[in-house]
Amino acid sequence: NEYERDTKENITAIKSIPTKKELEILRYIQRVDNSGMLKEIHNMSLIFSGENDSLMDIENGKTLHSLLKNSRLILTKGSHYNSFTNENVKDVVEFLKDD
Repeated sequence: NEYERDTKENITAIKSIPTKKELEILRYIQRVDNSGMLKEIHNMSLIFSGENDSLMDIENGKTLHSLLKNSRLILTKGSHYNSFTNENVKDVVEFLKDD
């Protein structure tokens, strides 16, 4: 199906980023404080956070959820490259219906 094909393409593209470059990006993100800006976002937001994500741990997802006033946090068993799975499509549909 189209979703699975797109997912595979995205994962391949993301995995092609050298680990050193990805860590450099993550270190930069960790140094920048966007909390003030995030608190001003009022749009509905859906956050997926994988319990097995070693790069963006679940606490980061919870922090993002606390900063975005109109957000919903979905915790999954996933990791960095697969925190969103086919099982979560229903979460997106429900989220869009609520909006």
